Amino acid sequence: MAELSGTEICGIWTFLVLYIIGVGLFGGAFQTLAPLKMGIAKNTVLSRIDTTRVYFNGRYFLGLGMTFIEYPTNAISLATSVTAATKDKQQVTMSIFCQYQLNPDNLIQLYQTRGNAYTSYYQKNVVQAVQEEAVNWQTNPDYYHNRVEIANGIRARVVVYFAQNFATLVDFRVLEIDLPDPTEQKIIDTITAQQQNTLTTYQQQASVTRKQATNQLQIAQAQVQVINATATANATFMVAQATATAFEIQVNATAESMAILADKMSFSPQQLVKYLWYDTIVSESTSQVLVGLSGVLKDTLASNMVISADGTVTH
Repeated sequence: MAELSGTEICGIWTFLVLYIIGVGLFGGAFQTLAPLKMGIAKNTVLSRIDTTRVYFNGRYFLGLGMTFIEYPTNAISLATSVTAATKDKQQVTMSIFCQYQLNPDNLIQLYQTRGNAYTSYYQKNVVQAVQEEAVNWQTNPDYYHNRVEIANGIRARVVVYFAQNFATLVDFRVLEIDLPDPTEQKIIDTITAQQQNTLTTYQQQASVTRKQATNQLQIAQAQVQVINATATANATFMVAQATATAFEIQVNATAESMAILADKMSFSPQQLVKYLWYDTIVSESTSQVLVGLSGVLKDTLASNMVISADGTVTH
């Protein structure tokens, strides 16, 4: 086998080096974006970006000297504490938490205006929104009674600021509102006094209500007594009326029977009265004791009455 000359060996090594360099350059022309990432292609040699498209998760052949400027596609959390002034010139500190997402359609504009320093810019937007909204509210009672309204006002401002700067607000919360201790104690004392006044008012109203209820109860009890008395009087009247009716029926029946007796026996009024007197004596138990037997008295009565031939009774 013939030996290679020095020129040939040098050529082989040159080829190998160029091959390795070529493979390296070809591999370097590919760039990858991880999940939850998006990016803009940038030429690091010319320091220019590709303004035609935004890239998402995947592997791309960009060419030599090209790389990705990466941004997150998921929500970005932002937590900060903001000190602001209230409408009555009191200091208030709020703990804020929010989440936002970068708009892919505006990613190139975001890079051109903010580069990669967007996090601090959005935090400044939140601080500005808090301070602008805080000055519209009184320390007392707003920062105790209207915290939801204050938070909604701040949120509305943050939504506008983020939308104007290529992002979308996903979540917003005011975690805490802190006032200086002397101011807070003064507000607590004021609220306590107001609550005590409210309690006193409620107690007075309750006392009036109880009195009204007592008066209504007494009126109702009096009405019940009147109703009971009326019912008793009506019942007594009905009983008396029924008794009178029964007596009237009895008297009418007795009178009718006496009239029939007098007609049948041809009694004169004097004889009818005398018959009734005898009959009363016989019917009474005490009269039977005095006379002895009712039959004897009736026989005596019969012997004293003489019936004439034409049927007329004489005594």
